[in-house]
Amino acid sequence: LGTSIKGALFPSISADIISTDDQMLKKNYHYYSQSLNFLIIPLAFIIILFAKDIIFLWTGDHFTSIKITPVVTLLTIGSLFNCLTMIEYSYVFVYERIKFLFYINLICALLSLPILYFLVIDLGLLSAGIYWVFLNLCQWLILKLYFHNNLMKKVFFKNILYDILMPILISRAI
Repeated sequence: LGTSIKGALFPSISADIISTDDQMLKKNYHYYSQSLNFLIIPLAFIIILFAKDIIFLWTGDHFTSIKITPVVTLLTIGSLFNCLTMIEYSYVFVYERIKFLFYINLICALLSLPILYFLVIDLGLLSAGIYWVFLNLCQWLILKLYFHNNLMKKVFFKNILYDILMPILISRAI
């Protein structure tokens, strides 16, 4: 879902960056972030809170749903962080900071294979979920800090408060 939304917004993000109106660029950035987050965060919360029931409905096996619920929960949290990076990722891409994105993804790919191999062998499937959360959390933090320090200054706290925390709080209230 996040990738589809990012794909739909990408032409608008490109047009915003080409324009010279910084106020409109910031306004649209928050609008795109909020739009994605208000769709993704509640869905992730539903999956996290009802993972066992969803897995049971899917598999029909109570034992399987109990065993893999922690893994599905961790994979959902990691995927949520991945979705939270999509708008910033698009802006960084359109700003032609490809080298930065390339190095982040290269480092993650080179580290992922050996880490996952040894974690899963030693600690089992749950460690793959833990690593997925850690990997996407790190990418989210790095990309968000890079984006707000280099490309979209003075909107970091507004982004955290209105574009991330507000959807989280509304999702929790529902």
